[in-house]
Amino acid sequence: MIAVKKNLFWIVLISAVLFFLSTVVSKEDNEVSEKKPDSSVSYEIKKRQERFKYRDKKVFREIEENRSIETHMPFENYSLDDALEELKAISNVTPFDAVRMKYDVRDIDVGAYLNLPEIEGNIYTMQVEQRVVSARGNITIIGSFEENGIVYDAVITRGKDTVFISMRTPEGNYEADIFHTKGLLYSSRSLQIAMHDKGSIDTLKPD
Repeated sequence: MIAVKKNLFWIVLISAVLFFLSTVVSKEDNEVSEKKPDSSVSYEIKKRQERFKYRDKKVFREIEENRSIETHMPFENYSLDDALEELKAISNVTPFDAVRMKYDVRDIDVGAYLNLPEIEGNIYTMQVEQRVVSARGNITIIGSFEENGIVYDAVITRGKDTVFISMRTPEGNYEADIFHTKGLLYSSRSLQIAMHDKGSIDTLKPD
């Protein structure tokens, strides 16, 4: 009888210990499960994603805003007929298009991107590499862009009332004479032919 009681005592004790251990393990498993609800993503990575979600969105937004600020688009198409009524074209040279300058280019600095006037439906974006201010106050902006592995360049000179643009593009070489805010676009070849035929031609040079 005593042996039976001893065996029963040990069975109850062992059962109690096992129950206690199973409870502790179950609790630890639940805590781990709460910490790592997604086994495919580590707890640290997920917490970081949550912590920096708002900050990352803010940073990306600032990057996009900076891109829009750094890419200047001062030129837009303008009616050639209207421009010919308002401006004097270079003698013996027929412009192929007109351009309007929406805002001044004098403050565009080195490193910025600048869209050149549209040429035959194509707009090329050059990066400003040099900005030179002359003793007379004229500002010359020099930049380049790459297209199909070939580097093309452009020079923009801002005078008092005029802007002169010379650019090399995949379509050819072109020049623009802008007086105040409106100007005419010419192919460099047509200017060379007119200069050869006449000996000299009128042009809107920066002051």
